[in-house]
Amino acid sequence: TMEFKIIEEIWKIFKRDPKELLGIDDSVAVKLFGKENILVMNVDTFDETTDWLPGLSFYDVGWKSTISSLSDVVVKGGKPLGCLVSLGIPNTLSTESIREFYLGVRDVCKEHGLRLWGGDLNESKVFYASVVSVGLAKKVIPRNGAKPGDVVFSTGLFSINSLAYKILLNGLSPPDRFNIDHVYRPKIPTFQKWSNFLSYITSSIDSSDGLALSLNLLAKASKVKIVIDEELVLDPFFKEICEKIGLDPLRLALYEGGEEYTFLFTVHNEYEKNVLKEAEAVDLEVYKIGYVDQGEGVWVKRREGKIEKVHERGWIQGERWGL
Repeated sequence: TMEFKIIEEIWKIFKRDPKELLGIDDSVAVKLFGKENILVMNVDTFDETTDWLPGLSFYDVGWKSTISSLSDVVVKGGKPLGCLVSLGIPNTLSTESIREFYLGVRDVCKEHGLRLWGGDLNESKVFYASVVSVGLAKKVIPRNGAKPGDVVFSTGLFSINSLAYKILLNGLSPPDRFNIDHVYRPKIPTFQKWSNFLSYITSSIDSSDGLALSLNLLAKASKVKIVIDEELVLDPFFKEICEKIGLDPLRLALYEGGEEYTFLFTVHNEYEKNVLKEAEAVDLEVYKIGYVDQGEGVWVKRREGKIEKVHERGWIQGERWGL
C-alpha cells in the first residue's frame, strides 16, 4: 500500500534509534524516561480533503483528531499526559469554527486526563489538524508479543462503523434505531479502566486501520496465525440490519471499516477468566473474538465451520479502503 511503501522509503534514509524500544513497525515511539518510566508518543493528522465525512462538525474534528492520536498511546499502556495541536487554517475559516474545534479537543482532554501543552497555527489552503499525544508507562505493550495459545479480545464488536460509512458516503438513509454519532465522536477506554488489563496483555493494536489489516499487522509482527470467529466478532444488531438491506456483514466488518479505535489485544489463555472478571468489575465491554495459533496470517471461522483467509486489506491513508 502507498502508506507503508512511503514509510519503507523514509527508513532507508534514516538509521533507527537503538534506544527507541518498539521499532519502526509499531504505531508509537517509545523512549525510557528516567530509570522506571517510559515515554509513549504518537502523532496523527486530519486533512479535510481526505478525512472529512458528511455531517462532520468542527467540534467532531477536534474530538476525532485528538482520539486518533491518543488511542495509540493508551492501547500501548501509556497514561495520558499532554498533547500538542498544529492547525492549518484557510483564510476563509471563521474564528468560531476554530473555537468549536478546540472545544472538541478540550472534551477529550477532560475525559482522559490529558493536558493541552501548546501547538502551532498556520495559514493553509485547506484545513488540517496534527495532534501529538504523549503518555507515561511503566510497561509498553508491543505488537509482537502474541504467542500460540493466546486468546484474542476486543473492546467492541464490528460492522458498526462499516455500515455507518456506507450510509454516510453513499447518501443512504439510516435504518431505525441506528445512531452514527460514534463515527463522528469515537470513544476509547480510559487509561483508568485499561490499566487493569495491562499485566495480562501480550500484544495490542487499535483497529483504526480496519479489522482485517489491524489483525494482520498483529499476526505479522508476532509471527503467528490469528483465527477469529464470525459468530463472535459481529455485532448482532448490525448484522441483522446488514442482512435486511442485502449487505455482507462479515465483508463490511473485515474490509470496509476503519477508524473505530477499538482495542484488539491478546492474552495468555490462563488469564482469560481474569480479563472477563476485570472487565465486568470496571464496566468495560470486552469480547473474546478468537485465538492465536502456530502459522501465519489471519483466518476467520465461518458459521458453517469452514476457515477462510482474511486478506491484508483495510483503511489506508490516502486510499480510504485498499480493497
